[in-house]
Amino acid sequence: MNSLRSTLLLLPVLAIFLAGHSTLLAQSVQVRVLDAKSGARVPNEKVSVLIKGEKDAREYTTDNEGNFSLQLDPSASVYVATEWRITCRTITPGVVPFVPVGTILQDGFTDGNTCGRAKSETVKGKLIIFARKSSFFENFKR
Repeated sequence: MNSLRSTLLLLPVLAIFLAGHSTLLAQSVQVRVLDAKSGARVPNEKVSVLIKGEKDAREYTTDNEGNFSLQLDPSASVYVATEWRITCRTITPGVVPFVPVGTILQDGFTDGNTCGRAKSETVKGKLIIFARKSSFFENFKR
């Protein structure tokens, strides 16, 4: 009976510890949005970030340098897409191109630019995507 009572008392403490531990694992990842044609940084762009396994995407806005930062668990995978521009990447029908956060943290990740000639070096801790302005008809479809 005593061991059952001790176990019941320790469960909330263990739950608090584990919840706090998962937030300690989160690390800062920077996302950069570049123009697909010029390679210029895209300021004030609305960006959606979907974390694999979560129901809803999170929304961010790039700063004046085309960047924003977020805290992510290294074991997660993310899908990043621009809202007002067209994100330029190779799409395989039926496959969401999630990027492992561990890869971003260890090596960096630069999405392939399928809309222009701009390039960017891969930078450790950064996810770099390319985007182009959408046409009137593409905006109309949204």
